Amino acid sequence: MRNFWSDMGVCVYYFILVSICNTYAEILTDVMIRIQQYDNKTIPPSKLLYTQISRSLSKCAAHCNRNVQCQSVQYRAETNVCRLISERLSSGASQEGSSSGDWKYYERKIGKTCNLKCYQS
Repeated sequence: MRNFWSDMGVCVYYFILVSICNTYAEILTDVMIRIQQYDNKTIPPSKLLYTQISRSLSKCAAHCNRNVQCQSVQYRAETNVCRLISERLSSGASQEGSSSGDWKYYERKIGKTCNLKCYQS
């Protein structure tokens, strides 16, 4: 039989862990900025570094921050698909019209560097 204080310790630990994870997401989004005018744009295959499944936007941003070639990402929350892109569309990079779906576009903020928390995922 478990005692009350043991159960409380698990609950407190879980609360602290959830709080840290929520703060972590804010730190990551501080390094990236959403630019809505580039949502749903088709990225030329030569500019696409890779596509992967990421559980959240913050995980997608963390993958970009770990890759020195990555300058921007597209994230589709409905399918958890993350695209890492080697250029910033806002700097005049080539684009190929619009794609279907709910792709959100984010770029690294110029002058922002990733701290240690970006590398923990």
